[in-house]
Amino acid sequence: MMMNIYRLILKYLILLSFPVLFIISCSSAPEIKPYVPDIKPDWVINEPNSDDDYWVGIGIIKKPLPDDYREIAQQRALNEIASQIKVHVTGSATNIFKELNYDVDEYFEATIKTRVDQNIDDVEYVDHYESKSEFKAYVRLSKKKYFAELARKREKAVSTSLELIAKSEPFNVNSFNYMSSALLEIRPYLDQDLDVNIPESSQKKVNLATYIKIKLFDYIDRIEFIPETDPYILKIHSEDGSFYKANCIDNKTSKVLAQIPVLYQVNDQGELLPGISNTDGVLSLNPFLDGKISNPEHISHSLDLSKLVDTSIISILAPMVRNTKVTFNIKGPDFAMRSDEKNLGKKLDPPFISSAIKEYFVVNLSGKFTTENNADYIITLTVNTVPRSEELDAYGFYYVYANAELSIMSSIDNKQLYSKSITQVKGGHVDLKLAGNKALDKLLNEIKLELPKIVEQL
Repeated sequence: MMMNIYRLILKYLILLSFPVLFIISCSSAPEIKPYVPDIKPDWVINEPNSDDDYWVGIGIIKKPLPDDYREIAQQRALNEIASQIKVHVTGSATNIFKELNYDVDEYFEATIKTRVDQNIDDVEYVDHYESKSEFKAYVRLSKKKYFAELARKREKAVSTSLELIAKSEPFNVNSFNYMSSALLEIRPYLDQDLDVNIPESSQKKVNLATYIKIKLFDYIDRIEFIPETDPYILKIHSEDGSFYKANCIDNKTSKVLAQIPVLYQVNDQGELLPGISNTDGVLSLNPFLDGKISNPEHISHSLDLSKLVDTSIISILAPMVRNTKVTFNIKGPDFAMRSDEKNLGKKLDPPFISSAIKEYFVVNLSGKFTTENNADYIITLTVNTVPRSEELDAYGFYYVYANAELSIMSSIDNKQLYSKSITQVKGGHVDLKLAGNKALDKLLNEIKLELPKIVEQL
């Protein structure tokens, strides 16, 4: 009987435990919410439009939603505001765009982004709404705050621009950079009032962008390249005359202009090559293009605007750039000859080896032989023969050795460009003097082989 009582109690306790276990298991599961129909806010039902006080933007993302759907929706809303600002800018800036020859689309893209970025802190994220099919973000920008910030930025830009303009004088190569930077400062505000007094004491206002453009035109016009001669006498293979040279000056003050960059081309061939005036204002260009052009006829050069101003305003200035074209008259180098030619210690008359050298440079280089004072190069030649023996050999021949020292020097800087010793060139004959002549003939042949090497050094 006791056993039955125990069984009954145990069964009862087990039954009591079931509800507890059920409650515990339910509490750990996600909460199931009943379906609630969409409650649309008024701005979703009656979508707001921009008015006198605000620009409004609504950004929409269709479902399924990406992970960053909120950011995307907000950005789309901002883009709507940006497009409305663009319309406002377009109506105010069309004329100045045409005057400055700007790419309108490119300008708008950069300017509108700048405008929105500058006012991003003033953009108000009003609300958002999510339905079964989409997510919406509602943002707006106060026009009062926008125009206040725009005015503050414009005034700062104008002030900075005027400071840069002041630094552009006196005129030199850096003037372009100052003026270019001055224009870039005010470029985001071309649709705004940019009328200023220049100079400040003046009672007449001018548009700042227009003023900068006129000044840049004036700077370009002031740069002048004056060739040493026209037609230009080009001395080929001459250290002093194998380059085209022109003096770069400010035609308003007659002062030399240093570090003025150019692009040049020879005979209208090949790529444009860079050049620059040195500290003395001398522009020196190589018309031979490292041997690629052997017969230059003319050279053309113009300002390299890419080195002077920001690339975004090159299109404004390009119509003002002049192209200088100079025709060449080709002239060979001038040589002087120092020669001492002997056979067996006796002076050769006439000296035939030096004569052969002269002929080579006249024929192959269009060279001219003159005095040392007028020469580009000085050639030095020493020739002599010595007998191997004063006596006949077993076959009845005399043998003589010919020796030569040949060198060439630049008269401009006294720099030796070439030097060669040719020794023990043997000649034989039954007559000692004629043996010497035979040796000299062979020596001349070896010297002729060296002459193209000399040309390579010039």
